[in-house]
Amino acid sequence: MIISASRRTDIPSYYSEWFWARINEGFVLVRNPRNHHRMTKINLSPDVVDGIVFWTKNPIPMLARLRELEDYMYYFQFTITPYGNDIESGLPPKADLISALGKLSDTIGADRVIWRYDPILINERYSPEYHIRAFDDMARKLHRFTRKVTISFIDEDYRGVKRNIKELALRNFSADDKIALAHKLVKIASDYELIMESCAEKLDLRAAGIKPARCIDPGFWQSCLGAA
Repeated sequence: MIISASRRTDIPSYYSEWFWARINEGFVLVRNPRNHHRMTKINLSPDVVDGIVFWTKNPIPMLARLRELEDYMYYFQFTITPYGNDIESGLPPKADLISALGKLSDTIGADRVIWRYDPILINERYSPEYHIRAFDDMARKLHRFTRKVTISFIDEDYRGVKRNIKELALRNFSADDKIALAHKLVKIASDYELIMESCAEKLDLRAAGIKPARCIDPGFWQSCLGAA
């Protein structure tokens, strides 16, 4: 059993104490999203859990206690993007997050830290040229600490985006424009010896040299097991 912790919310950033309590107790109660009166008890014993995937924009609250996971296989999907407080509020400074990725990599290994540069959105401030410069700067700082970077473009049909569409002031960005930008990002990633893949991306980016991948890839999971 693989535990995804979690795409619904940022457990490492906001609920790390709850997570440690669940690990210590050895179980978690999960509410049925279609029937809130029904609960399922999930065994979190290392004998049952094959691995844990953490999704986060800020793993700092967890870094000091990672030894408590020594009986588990796990890796991090760590999102670091170039947006300011107008898009991403409440996060530590980017320099602190970059430092955290380095510390995380030093602790568990570069193979078990995936850098996520997503979602990519385009508006007046965050132009394609901005993303090219920002991605190059981040790749230069992060490439020693990871092997892979995952990208996706913002999904305007997603309910959270629909609610904030006016605030985001998104520019019209065609599929051809996205592929052209992705091609340039691939070139930068290659220069820093980073593998680039897409995850949960509707657009086929193979023309830009990006193969679609599962967000939790069995092949990557096996490589983590081999590196452990």
